[in-house]
Amino acid sequence: MELFGYIKANKLTSEYILRQDMQEKGETITISINDYMSKQFNINSKEINIKTAFFINENNIGISKSFEKTDSNYKNWASISSKLSGNQIDTILNDYKSRTKLIDTIIDKVIENNINGIVIDFNKDQQKESVLRFVIEIAPRLREFGITTAIVLNENSENNDYINIVDYIVE
Repeated sequence: MELFGYIKANKLTSEYILRQDMQEKGETITISINDYMSKQFNINSKEINIKTAFFINENNIGISKSFEKTDSNYKNWASISSKLSGNQIDTILNDYKSRTKLIDTIIDKVIENNINGIVIDFNKDQQKESVLRFVIEIAPRLREFGITTAIVLNENSENNDYINIVDYIVE
């Protein structure tokens, strides 16, 4: 049985785009550890101010500082650190639901507090694979909102693992 029919022209609409193509990420830039430790430096004529703001506790993420909106030549970046032992943070980062909840919370707080960039600064006790998985998942989500991502390398991590994932590598 074949069915034939028609649709009125006024019922047709334009194509609806669900997701825009993301802009190509530029080359990963290296920041010296000395600049990072000073918490204030320049990149591409923009003054970067880093505050240790986010900390991960047992069941949540907190923010210890608030950020004010600044002019276009000044960027606020927040550092994410952990107050947990290496095994505890690895448990969170290795579990899909916990990791996704952590990423969602970070993104909400970043947008809410006018933060322009995130610096992931975990200590050397974390497993390399768990941190890499976390960075692979959070970086593109932050990029959708125009938020820069950086990672501080430690003796367990390698520069090549994070090239083309994050915007900046601190080493």
